[in-house]
Amino acid sequence: MAIFSLALGIGANLTIFSIVNGLMLRPMPALDPSALVNMYATSRSADYSPLSFPDYRRYRDRAAVFVDITAYQISNFAIGSESTGRMCG
Repeated sequence: MAIFSLALGIGANLTIFSIVNGLMLRPMPALDPSALVNMYATSRSADYSPLSFPDYRRYRDRAAVFVDITAYQISNFAIGSESTGRMCG
């Protein structure tokens, strides 16, 4: 039972580390990582706010300055059931 418990714990730890390593710890696959930039919109009400999708499309379609352009969004969410009152995430 002890060996089974150790094997299960090591396997779970290895699986979680592999997922985190692949998604968060490795650098982005770029030819020149020092040339990567973040773009933000500015306004009088906020210092930095994300670009809207139409702004992203305009830069993607018309900006000859960039070799390539991509977008991402970070979102918070919860997984669970409101009926039980328990939430994960």
